[in-house]
Amino acid sequence: MPVRRFDLIISNPPYIPSAEIATLQPEVRDFDPCAALDGGADGLDFYRRFSVQAKPFVKPDGKMMLEFGDGQAGAIREIFESEKWIVEAVKEDYSHRPRIIIVRR
Repeated sequence: MPVRRFDLIISNPPYIPSAEIATLQPEVRDFDPCAALDGGADGLDFYRRFSVQAKPFVKPDGKMMLEFGDGQAGAIREIFESEKWIVEAVKEDYSHRPRIIIVRR
């Protein structure tokens, strides 16, 4: 069966470093599933895997939009660029913090 390819993939992946989960607000820490929060030791595990594993699912010139946490923009840019993705933009949230990376094949 052929792999289905998409023009756009959007994700809010787990990006909280494992050691910081206990410090989150109780309404997040106590009720969100740990798998939705825990991004590994540095919070970047998902991005490393996705930069490699998503390629077959994105059409040529297709894009991905991924949310990330404070201070992670530079490292995530490097992860995707090292896998030959083109970083089109890093967008800010309403509090003017970098929050979304847009990459394409």
